Amino acid sequence: MIITDGLLSRILRQRELRSVTFRGLNLDTLYSVFYSALKLSRRIKINISKQNTAKMGKPYFDINLYLHENLRNEVLHLIQNVLTESTSLSVLPEDAKAALFAGLIDGDGYIGKTKKHIIIAYKKDSLKGRSIDYILNYLAFQGFITLGKYRGKPHYERYVRLINLDFARCVCKYVYHPRRHEELEDLMRGLIRNYKCRYTINEIKAQIMRAISAYIDFRRSEKGRRIPVLVIYTRSKEGRRVSIKITAKCLKELEVCVNDHDIKLKTNNNVLNTILHYLQLLKSL
Repeated sequence: MIITDGLLSRILRQRELRSVTFRGLNLDTLYSVFYSALKLSRRIKINISKQNTAKMGKPYFDINLYLHENLRNEVLHLIQNVLTESTSLSVLPEDAKAALFAGLIDGDGYIGKTKKHIIIAYKKDSLKGRSIDYILNYLAFQGFITLGKYRGKPHYERYVRLINLDFARCVCKYVYHPRRHEELEDLMRGLIRNYKCRYTINEIKAQIMRAISAYIDFRRSEKGRRIPVLVIYTRSKEGRRVSIKITAKCLKELEVCVNDHDIKLKTNNNVLNTILHYLQLLKSL
């Protein structure tokens, strides 16, 4: 939030950080800053903005956060070094990286109309923009997000997709902007459908041990890639052959199953070898 809505250039000129100032915030963004800082500040001062008091027919606010002493240097060091030290973000735990990305959403982000991606608005050639760009590229390199093409004038925005389910859950926890939090939860529900396996480990184990045969099918994705799908055949109580399709979403569950002692003893060898080959294909993608 400091990078997106704080007076960043002033902070970077300071040798000592006593307070952080945010100006011209609407009510939802004020709520985001206030909720984020509630446990971090020893004092919070909020004023109705003297300028643009009735901008777009709504009141705007200025807020000053007076930080606890042990936080001052840590906050200042992180912000000052985010552009100059390649390791400045790598030392943060995953939870803190999620909170950092959530701050970008609270400050300059919004959820796209299709609710499949997040849009972060920033100018690349500004100090703030370079900081945001560095953070986004770092998170993409770490495999937490994927980045779409940057759109310049007149949009100044970048499309972002969450691809790591655990990271996405963490981000959702730290987004305090009321409307964006609600929209992000909708996006999360779609993400879970796309990335979460529809079967539990016990369900997959039961199907594997009952399997009479298996093969690997290949399907075309929207982008034209060949995606492998594991097809397992079992017998129903009536003696009919029933197929069950297991996709790449179930990679972790399948890995647990093939290492299970009962699976190794009770599963048809051809079925087990097909599953092992399928896992190799998934890991090579």
